[in-house]
Amino acid sequence: MSGAPPPDADGAPDDLLIGVIGLGHVGLPTALGLADLGWRVVGLDDDGERAARIAAGETPFFEPGLDALLREHLASGRFRVAADAGAALREATVLFVCVGTPQREDGSADLAYIERAAEAIARNLDGYRLIVEKSTTPVRTAEWLRESIRRHAGADAPPFDVAVNPEFLQEGSAVRDFFRPDRIVIGVGGERAAALLTRLYEPLSERLGRPAAGETVVVLGAGIIGLGCVQVIRASVDCRIIAVDASGRRLEMAERLGADATVNLSETDPVEAVIELTGGAGPVERFGVRG
Repeated sequence: MSGAPPPDADGAPDDLLIGVIGLGHVGLPTALGLADLGWRVVGLDDDGERAARIAAGETPFFEPGLDALLREHLASGRFRVAADAGAALREATVLFVCVGTPQREDGSADLAYIERAAEAIARNLDGYRLIVEKSTTPVRTAEWLRESIRRHAGADAPPFDVAVNPEFLQEGSAVRDFFRPDRIVIGVGGERAAALLTRLYEPLSERLGRPAAGETVVVLGAGIIGLGCVQVIRASVDCRIIAVDASGRRLEMAERLGADATVNLSETDPVEAVIELTGGAGPVERFGVRG
């Protein structure tokens, strides 16, 4: 039996716990930003010294505004560092993977830390989880992460979704970038994941005091275009929706359901398409989704 609380009607638990794996320059600002939005967050890091410093209220690197956020949310109880990583992975419903992907000598990304995270998630997969890839990774890493979890968890693994939520945090302005985003982009392949992940960012749109359509872009994979997912997401948070598929019929259906734009990418994983859509200004601006 999973320690994660049951979902409400929108697919999001009433008492959601978010786990953030990797507390570096992406993970720690993300964890504290989510805590500041009102969510309960637990942080995990393989570096014991770093984890201990953060738990004691000391940021391991300089980032303007991060110290104050850390002290505030350790005190509020909305953020904590996991003493037992396995227990935290079993308790959290949403897991953001924010581990490092250092460059190898040949220029490729070293995905060893993502593989390690996948194995840890699989070992503790005792109920539905939404795993959100936020690390800077090559195209198709989400599919690789999904298959890696399946391989480690075995044939009888509980259901889970993998989504993409690329980070746009710059060192030196990461806190500001989190709270004043140019855009928020998520790529999902399942209706439950779409409703859950868009709900996470709803408090940020409310705080900004302007419609989320200017900030949030949801990229829908082919598997959920025909399930009325556009309406489900619209009911959760106002946002810009792009449907990605190789089938003209599905894209036509998505348009009828209210998608703002459709993209035919015949050889690209729909979830991974979010990386291509946001990798440069051109595609994003072309579809009118830049804030």
